[in-house]
Amino acid sequence: MKNIILPSGMPRPLTFFLALEEWVARELPPDDYFMAWRPERPTVICGRNQDIETEVDIPFCKANGIAVARRRSGGGCVYADLDNWMFSLITPSDSIDKAFGDYTAMVVRMLGSLGIKAEATGRNDIVIDMSRIHI
Repeated sequence: MKNIILPSGMPRPLTFFLALEEWVARELPPDDYFMAWRPERPTVICGRNQDIETEVDIPFCKANGIAVARRRSGGGCVYADLDNWMFSLITPSDSIDKAFGDYTAMVVRMLGSLGIKAEATGRNDIVIDMSRIHI
């Protein structure tokens, strides 16, 4: 697996990272690529099959400076801002279930390496033991 690390200190819109994912998938040699990132401004990111008008309160987003974007992959709508980290796994795998399982297992291992007890559960969840985290 190769990590993609961008120079820090340069804010980028969420759509930059979506375009970077696409570029990596199309232009770099087939391999597993991982990157962690944060969007420069609050953004709701929707999966390719979401009906944005049904899933997202567009007037609220506009009134509050929240961008709305669509990703090529599936899944539901997710809110992202500078207070959370987003993770991308770009893989040549033909099995979405295997790729997603590998991805969540990797995030669980990374959290474990930081001393955070986490477990992959359900279809799309990672559960964290918050009793050991001091905010």
